Amino acid sequence: LQVEPVELKIEKAIPVGLIVTELVCNSAHFAFPGGAGGAIRIALLRQGGEWELQVDDNGVGLPPETDPADPATLGLKLVGLMVQQLHGVMEFHRRGGTSFRLRFQAD
Repeated sequence: LQVEPVELKIEKAIPVGLIVTELVCNSAHFAFPGGAGGAIRIALLRQGGEWELQVDDNGVGLPPETDPADPATLGLKLVGLMVQQLHGVMEFHRRGGTSFRLRFQAD
């Protein structure tokens, strides 16, 4: 966990909380099959006028057919909707696990 002291308006705090919850639950459920160990990293850092939220795991990664830009699961659809509500930009990577990075305005 790497989080700076954060003050967000409720309009941003709720979507950020839902995004973190969904991504951490997905990592805990899918990244480490059969009870395999691993790590989940959460970071929320201020970068100038933006916040950057990162949720990473070092598990097996999402299946290649999973496209977070066009998700088939309700959870990833919810993440996409919350990113839109924040007027944010989400990046996704499958290297050494799964990594989501969200940037949104700090105001």
